[in-house]
Amino acid sequence: MGAGLGAGSRGPSPGFFTKANTGVKMRTSRDDWIVDSGASMHVCGNIRAFNYYTPMEKGKNGAVLVGDSTPLPVVGKGQVILKLTSSNILILNDVFYVPNIGRNLISVYLLGKAGIRVLFDFDKTFLIKNNIFMGKGYCYEGVYILECREVFTRNIPRLI
Repeated sequence: MGAGLGAGSRGPSPGFFTKANTGVKMRTSRDDWIVDSGASMHVCGNIRAFNYYTPMEKGKNGAVLVGDSTPLPVVGKGQVILKLTSSNILILNDVFYVPNIGRNLISVYLLGKAGIRVLFDFDKTFLIKNNIFMGKGYCYEGVYILECREVFTRNIPRLI
């Protein structure tokens, strides 16, 4: 699992740092959601994916460290609601908005804390809650992409 939140004693921002594995070069859509065992937080690069969104307070924005240790600033956080191809709903809370992340990441660690088990097979991943199948994903070039039908959103005002 990736590094957790820590004091902002290093790097350019006095906020916090979290780690995300985005070093893999691949052709995925900006709308795809990657199930990431190395991410310590859920991260989204598309403001339009948020059901609700709160900008970070000045001086407390922090950064996400990507695979090559490059810090990308966190601009805000909020909630993302995904409708899976199984017709089940996955609600992701406290999702960091990082405009330059390039990929949307779902933290396996945070899913586990929410009572959702993530099982990985050679070419698939499964989400299970209370022994009930929630959804699945497929492996594409070494990463697991969650199968989603749509993202439920409210109209988020353009803040940037």
